[in-house]
Amino acid sequence: MLSWSLRSLRTLGTTTTTTTTTQRGLLVAAAPSSWSSRSRSRSRRTTTTTTAFVNTISGTTTTLGRSFSRLHRPSPSPFVPNYDIRLHNPWTAGSGVRWGRRLQSITTLTTQEEEDSSNTQKMEEEEKEDEAPPPPPKNESSSPSPSSNHSNLGRLPRPDDGSSLDLRTVAQELPTVLSHLRARRASDETLAAAETIAASASQRVALIQERDAYLSQRNEASALVAKLLKMKKKKKKKNSENDEHNKDTATSTTTTDSLAPSDKEQPQQQQPVPSLDQVEQELEQAKELGAVAGEKASAVEAELAILQTKMDQLLAGLPNFLDDIVPDGTNDSDNVVVYEWGDVHALPQALGWYDDDTTTNDNHDTNAPPPNNNKLVPLWHDDVAAGLHGYPVDAAVQMSGARFVALRGVVAQLERALTTFFLELHTTQHGYTEVSVPYVVSRSALEGTSQLPKFELDLFAIRPESHTCNGEDAFLIPTAEVPLTNLHRHQVLDQADLPLFYVAATPCFRAEAGSYGRDTKGLIRTHQFLKVELVQITTPEQSREQHELLTQHAEACLQALELPYRKVRLCSGDIGFAAQHCYDLEVWLPGAGEYREISSCSNTGDFQARRMNMRYRPEPPTSAANNKKKPPKKLKPVYCHTMNGSGLAVGRTLVAVLENYQTPDGSVVVPKVLRPYMGGRERLVPPAPNSK
Repeated sequence: MLSWSLRSLRTLGTTTTTTTTTQRGLLVAAAPSSWSSRSRSRSRRTTTTTTAFVNTISGTTTTLGRSFSRLHRPSPSPFVPNYDIRLHNPWTAGSGVRWGRRLQSITTLTTQEEEDSSNTQKMEEEEKEDEAPPPPPKNESSSPSPSSNHSNLGRLPRPDDGSSLDLRTVAQELPTVLSHLRARRASDETLAAAETIAASASQRVALIQERDAYLSQRNEASALVAKLLKMKKKKKKKNSENDEHNKDTATSTTTTDSLAPSDKEQPQQQQPVPSLDQVEQELEQAKELGAVAGEKASAVEAELAILQTKMDQLLAGLPNFLDDIVPDGTNDSDNVVVYEWGDVHALPQALGWYDDDTTTNDNHDTNAPPPNNNKLVPLWHDDVAAGLHGYPVDAAVQMSGARFVALRGVVAQLERALTTFFLELHTTQHGYTEVSVPYVVSRSALEGTSQLPKFELDLFAIRPESHTCNGEDAFLIPTAEVPLTNLHRHQVLDQADLPLFYVAATPCFRAEAGSYGRDTKGLIRTHQFLKVELVQITTPEQSREQHELLTQHAEACLQALELPYRKVRLCSGDIGFAAQHCYDLEVWLPGAGEYREISSCSNTGDFQARRMNMRYRPEPPTSAANNKKKPPKKLKPVYCHTMNGSGLAVGRTLVAVLENYQTPDGSVVVPKVLRPYMGGRERLVPPAPNSK
């Protein structure tokens, strides 16, 4: 009869030994009543250590059986013991069972002692609590629900460890995440998404533990199958030798018993060697148990995949954490002006807009209106371009629809000159590498830079019948930021290569679905426009410094053109989805009489890098690098920080030049820095009336 069948394995761990009242009394009586509390505390620690040791040994003798019984109800713990078959040979485990029972008896005694000690400790703690002052009341308003409609907009600081917005952070730092969402004036649906992620995190952990438990059971069964297969093979070759060995073992055991009849404890008898049929039967049962565990693990894995997809989709709709420096506000009226550059009256005065006896205000108030006795009432840029015969707007609308424009003649040449000037300035003076990029990108590329899934309605999609990007949906680029940043998608860079500076001049395509009825006149808001984009990839330590530097590079373009502008820090309600900190550069437009955005310089931290899995490997410490005997250990890769900005938007810069450099006679003075790219032309003059 096979003593270690799988049935016995299933029930081996359930054996318990009941301790008698006399035994418990002896154990308690062993402690003198004169022990001090410190001695009792020391005793409790010793008992706990002994219990842990006993539990470890006892568990070692019975874990194999319990592992198969867990197939019906797996343990939620992710740490499943590894079972060494060599220590638990099922054919010679009789003594192990007996030792397991003895150890279980000891465990029961020590557990009772631990409970008594625990009760004493609880009584001491309750006495201390009675003497201690009551705890302060909880602040119920620290984490309001989404239905509060932003009644409490107090933003909590970002986590001290620099955590980014991932599933772990949402689950562990939910109050902080919700406070940042409320500061952004996020919708109730977005707030609810964050709470759903946090609530699903525990379910996800439970599923992972359940899956790992089933996988552990499958591995245990596989190990047993391998051992049984080896035994089966050996049985076929040495069946006769094993039978003879069993007979010799039985004779030896009988002789030993006759020599020591007075022993209270009989020596262990050798277990009978299983037959080939028994081994084959156990083998089939082990295979079946392994298959069942594998099937259950696959079922849990499928359930986990569904939950993971749901959580990832919800996370993709959450905007980035805000930098602590970002001011609170609802819309662009709450943005903070950092400083202003230039005088809005300087160019008009130099270009003869005012009468000779007119002087500008001494305080250089940029909000002050121009003098009433001026020679020129500034025109809108489209009227200036039309006067130069360079704006055939009707033809563009007829062929392409609303919000598309066409430029020709000197106006088109001026647009090209701006593009070339920007590229040369950034590549020769600011250290950027020029890149020519595709104008069509995949869905995953747009997800990496966070244009998708939130802003899909603002994109121009390409029909799948026409083109797909490696099987994915294809879109026209809304900005060169997308292809430039994705140049290093799924890559691990070297820290020595950072920071990386990229620049590209591309057309940009935006549906502007959320801007219906706004800026319908001229070149301010169109579906297609030229833009020179700046992208930097750097380390977290250099992130703030490089963001300021990138913004200065964009400012240098405006300063070279002598266009008045102001630098604005965006508030929490106006900042972009991916940005943790953002500056807007707003240029002065005298025709409209207002400042308009011409560049937006955003630091996204590692928000985009996480989505596209772009990392760098930090360099080892200097001391480790100088150690010639032992090569430095490679450090774990870290997510990069990315930032981007317009340097500049060519279309809006053209608007600013046309409005700021117009003259009373209808001509437009070419800025000095652009004249080399205009063939030396200093002024754009309207053509003669009879010219075409």
